Amino acid sequence: MVKYELKKIFSNKFVVAAIIVGVVVTAVYAAYRSTVYKSGTDCAFENVILQSGVLSETTVTKDNIEALERRVAEIEADESNYAFVNASERNDKYFGKFTEQNEKRIAEIYSSADDRELTAEEQSEAERIESYQISDEVFPEYYALCYMVQSYRRLEYQTTLDYFRGLGIFVDSTEQLPPAEKKELQRDLVRLENGVVYDRNFGWQELLKAGASSALPVLISVLTALSSVISVTAEYETGMYSLIISSARGGKSILLKKIISSRSFP
Repeated sequence: MVKYELKKIFSNKFVVAAIIVGVVVTAVYAAYRSTVYKSGTDCAFENVILQSGVLSETTVTKDNIEALERRVAEIEADESNYAFVNASERNDKYFGKFTEQNEKRIAEIYSSADDRELTAEEQSEAERIESYQISDEVFPEYYALCYMVQSYRRLEYQTTLDYFRGLGIFVDSTEQLPPAEKKELQRDLVRLENGVVYDRNFGWQELLKAGASSALPVLISVLTALSSVISVTAEYETGMYSLIISSARGGKSILLKKIISSRSFP
């Protein structure tokens, strides 16, 4: 019965059209996000990771997260990994471990101009010192590691009560969370337990993990509604619906299989 209902759903031209539209919309959205990343205009650092060979598929787990963090610390501690770089290409963000000498020198520049604005030379020198950070040669590997470590640690934080309290949900235990947040918590716990895979396919990853803000749940909802309508439309048109309801198995078995078919279709 379920097989027959699924065959009926897939043979409907509206369902076929909806599937095609859904695939096209999904593909276009993922391609668009990947293009945004590659352009570097809105997502400069994702663009770095998209470079060939920078981020191979890596599964981060509770067993290897500390090893990745140690590798980040090793890169930061190695003086040979530093150089004067164009910080504007990194959105003027600092990456690395600022030395005490640099901090002292910058402090001296600003303290010498307590009662006035910095001269052009002083401002240039301060910016030059601040630009001494992880070199362009090492930066892709360094940022890929930082991206994975920070993303995984952020996911861990999203399973804590402090995270939910920050959302305005004040409970004493995770068991008291509202249904939607409890579902989110269970999803994140499963991801942490199984390991989180990071790779260069940002467009698809964002689409699949965006949750309520993604187009994917909307498409699934539309297809579910459409398949549910199709499952019973023919019976209404032919008058079979009243016979199904009145039959010995119609009220439960047949209608249950129709529901299973419409739910399993998307």
